[in-house]
Amino acid sequence: MKTNFFLSMLVLFACAATLPAQITREQADEIVLKHMSQETRLSVIHAKENVQTKMAVTTSACEELELDYPCWVYYVSYADVNCCLGRYLIVNENNGNLLEVDAKSGAEPENLAEWRKFEGIWHVKAELGGCNLGLRSNEAGSINSTMNTDTVIITISENLVNVFVGFTYTCKSVPFETQVDIIDDIMHIHIIDTCRAPNKGCYQRCVCNYTFDFVFNYQGELYQKYRIIVTDAQKETLFIISEGCTLKE
Repeated sequence: MKTNFFLSMLVLFACAATLPAQITREQADEIVLKHMSQETRLSVIHAKENVQTKMAVTTSACEELELDYPCWVYYVSYADVNCCLGRYLIVNENNGNLLEVDAKSGAEPENLAEWRKFEGIWHVKAELGGCNLGLRSNEAGSINSTMNTDTVIITISENLVNVFVGFTYTCKSVPFETQVDIIDDIMHIHIIDTCRAPNKGCYQRCVCNYTFDFVFNYQGELYQKYRIIVTDAQKETLFIISEGCTLKE
């Protein structure tokens, strides 16, 4: 069964209005990277090397999607093949609009090995520990109660980067929030204290160890500048715990 899908019906992501009329490969990669930063599952991304002027893909509904406009085409597969189907990410070369199409099971491109392996790094998740779970340092054996300096440990494996952050902070009744974004090629890892005046009951008269494990997926050569920033609501200021770069060829 062949079904033509109109772009206006399937657009899931629209690029900024400032993008030029012709989207370059680098810009298409950035659009995909931003979209994948919302993804919480470990994945691998492949891309067609050149703009495709006509292409057909088989969807999860066993329909054939025919693309008849110039586009950059990406295919996403997952580390856990039992959890999810592969999918296509299709960036319109004319305006940067992005389509996301679930692929039929087993319908990945036959020549996938010939596709360009996407290079980049994107945030997968942040796991909060220590007193973010409501535990004081002297009440939990799993927390290092002697931690009185900021701790940053970066671990790089085959396709994963783990950034562990630990520090002491005033005990508070709500956990921190986290946010990751890239500004001027620097990955900003934000740890945000959400307590705000006049909520005086948010803090207690003690200090506690807070831990954070940021997990990133990456492909290709890894050279990423980073900056870890804590928003201190008590002092109404920001402070940098660590900054530098991760490197793996």
